[in-house]
Amino acid sequence: MRRTLILIGVGQTGGNLVKLESIASSFRDMNQWAEEQKFDRVIEISDLSGNPVYLKDISECVEGLDSSPRPPDQLVVYFNGHGLHNAGGDLWLLSKAPNQATEAVNLYSSVFAAYYRSFKHVVLITDACRVPPTNLKFANVTGGPIFPNADSDGESKAVDQFFAATIGDPALEVDLNGAPCSIYTLQLTEFLRGQDPTLLEMMNAPNLLPKVIRPRPLREALKTAVRARLIKNNINQNTKPDAILSSDSTAWLSSFDHDPPSSTFGQPLDMGAVAQTADNGETIGPFAPGTPAVPIPPSAPPELLPMSSAGDAESISFGLTRSAEFQAQMVTALRPDIATTYAYEESKPWIPESFHFETSCGFY
Repeated sequence: MRRTLILIGVGQTGGNLVKLESIASSFRDMNQWAEEQKFDRVIEISDLSGNPVYLKDISECVEGLDSSPRPPDQLVVYFNGHGLHNAGGDLWLLSKAPNQATEAVNLYSSVFAAYYRSFKHVVLITDACRVPPTNLKFANVTGGPIFPNADSDGESKAVDQFFAATIGDPALEVDLNGAPCSIYTLQLTEFLRGQDPTLLEMMNAPNLLPKVIRPRPLREALKTAVRARLIKNNINQNTKPDAILSSDSTAWLSSFDHDPPSSTFGQPLDMGAVAQTADNGETIGPFAPGTPAVPIPPSAPPELLPMSSAGDAESISFGLTRSAEFQAQMVTALRPDIATTYAYEESKPWIPESFHFETSCGFY
């Protein structure tokens, strides 16, 4: 199966939103997954090098893939940045938003168009807030699709959407020992890399190999695992991941011809130790208390390199800084022991002055 990954990162938009700092570490996590999974191409479109990201940068990239003689069978599009949910649906805010109302990715129109393009399976990953706007400028952002306009002929294809938060909630950017990190992307990539054996299924039973990770089990596992991480690190935030899936039971996101590698970063995370009982009596945490942690070698991750190291990968506006200090921060960022967070107090009233979350995505 031909597979392409597009990574989109926008740390700075207009509208007085603070600059997000977890894009580099999130790109690193996604790149590591793509390299292990042998993606045919990884494309990066970001403002890490200081260049703004425009809607046409993304849409022209997708159009080029769609019209190629051999388009990808599976296209994964990942976004890390600011987002909102208004009357037009979910929006990924790009560099010139909200001053330019069309400079955002409109997921509703993108999904509809993706149904009728050449890609057999499209996966859209939103690591961004889905909070409602609180002023007129953000409410008027419309955005546009990143897929070419839908053709009228042909059957619809599968489009799966993964979200770091449910509608109305923020995504979480936290500090891991002083380095910024997206807790959702960290957990997502750990699962996609096969670090939870309970998610592995036989692709073609009774053959033991290859084993795969499918969208639906992943959706459910993320809900409990992210919540368990929040509890473990004393983050008082009720947000949890969500997903909207249209693929069938044969779809998969990761495939393994051998036992998946253990994690190459951080220390063991004993998920059993953080399992707790919620008010409704439900056990929070994917494993029962006392379940031993999966061994995680404490070795440091490899040096960040341009994506030419991943097959035929290409890089658009690729701007990762690879200084020694940055490398040290990334090693720290990949450890699960979150030291500090920008705590969100749920007791605060729902007004612009207090509408701030870990990603500082409140609109004011």
